[in-house]
Amino acid sequence: MFAQSLRRTAITAMLVSSALQAGLASVAEAVQIQIKQSIKMRELLDSQMERVGLLKAGSIVEIPDEFVIKRNGRPDLELTLNNWLRKAGKATPQSPQPGLFEFDGEKHDFFFPIRVVSPAAGSTLSLRADDGTPYIALSHLARRGNAMIVSADAPLARKPKAKEAVQPKIKDDTKTADPQVEMEASSPCAAGACSNPTDKTDPVKNLVVHLGKALTVAEKRSQQVFSRTSNDLDHLEQNVRSSCGFPANELTSLIKSRAEASGVPAEILLALMTQESSGKCFVLNSETDRTQSVGLFQINSDSAKFPRCTAEQKRQLRAVGSAYKLSQAPRCLENPIVNLDEAIRIIKINKTYLTQNPPKTFDEKQLSEADLWRLVASGYNGGSGWVLKAKTDLERFNAANGTSLNPHSWEDLRLFYLRRWLSRKDEKQFFGTTTAGRSKSNAISNLAYAENLFGRPAGPSDRKTLAQLWTEKLQDSN
Repeated sequence: MFAQSLRRTAITAMLVSSALQAGLASVAEAVQIQIKQSIKMRELLDSQMERVGLLKAGSIVEIPDEFVIKRNGRPDLELTLNNWLRKAGKATPQSPQPGLFEFDGEKHDFFFPIRVVSPAAGSTLSLRADDGTPYIALSHLARRGNAMIVSADAPLARKPKAKEAVQPKIKDDTKTADPQVEMEASSPCAAGACSNPTDKTDPVKNLVVHLGKALTVAEKRSQQVFSRTSNDLDHLEQNVRSSCGFPANELTSLIKSRAEASGVPAEILLALMTQESSGKCFVLNSETDRTQSVGLFQINSDSAKFPRCTAEQKRQLRAVGSAYKLSQAPRCLENPIVNLDEAIRIIKINKTYLTQNPPKTFDEKQLSEADLWRLVASGYNGGSGWVLKAKTDLERFNAANGTSLNPHSWEDLRLFYLRRWLSRKDEKQFFGTTTAGRSKSNAISNLAYAENLFGRPAGPSDRKTLAQLWTEKLQDSN
């Protein structure tokens, strides 16, 4: 993880992240560094480190002047790097907590102030009205005595945490027509198992062939998501207790009671929660648009009716100790009851938006119950506008090719989630003047999301859906 260690000094022994070893140079009074892997940028907001952008590999950053050490009138690279690592993570009167931050009681990072000199292409940096100081985290650095050591995960809890399966990222290269994964004879899609449209005419067959590699990637991603979420379900008790501070059965009971009152099936809410947060109450994912996805159901802070919890409110929530007492706790977004009620509200909004005005929207009478929930889950995860866009594209394809694909059939509709894999020429032929504004990676992830929750009508029979697994758990608990 770290390419090389710096020489020991009389003050401390440290290691510098391999992310910062691509190039070092002194410029006037500053030391500039070219990073060789992408690093998230964060700022200190309300005692929390919030993501404010992403620096892509090749970007040039600069160590602030206050950490630069000179020798013979010129900045000394080795001493400066050691000084930056030794001092920058410490609290100061001006910035009381720039260094050590905890996440859900499981791990911590040391954050270091940096200045951005030249962001590489593809970097995303928010524009702030004030002069917020950006920070980076160099993997995980932990203190041991007077030294800094490297740790892949620096646990704070005494008991080891279950390691989560990491989803490999699908490369999003809009310049190519196909994903980077080749379809092999042993692929689950080699015999057409990744698509079973209702229309078997030549134009549809050609479309399925054209999307073959994309369908393969979608199936591989579905397998990865299933592996992760089924593992999360096995460790739900541990996740809930360590993060929320009360037993998982109390949370399940709370969700069941709210489900009965709302008309949204409990197994659907519980499956959604497992997929979104693995049962961790204080999960926070900061987006590049400066909004945050918060809590058990990853509610976006920009669309929520309730504000995010302050650091003090989070401490109060962790101290409650029982899910049954949460109604007396602060009414903010990380509160599991508030987060759950927001999820129910958003689910209902999505369902109404997708079915309120047929034929422009879906006709609920023509949808199976499973397909209805697939559409709602897809909208919850990626936005209902993209679900309706797929319906429109399918209908245009029918009109242009004389086919009879059914927009109320998930097996037919899912093909048009993958329209970014069509070349520009094919896109014009299939869709007229429409343009694609959704990334390939997002389309694949959205398919995997909905199908992991509720499966595919023609999906693998040996792989249970997350909703099915929760149905069985609820039956066993009765």
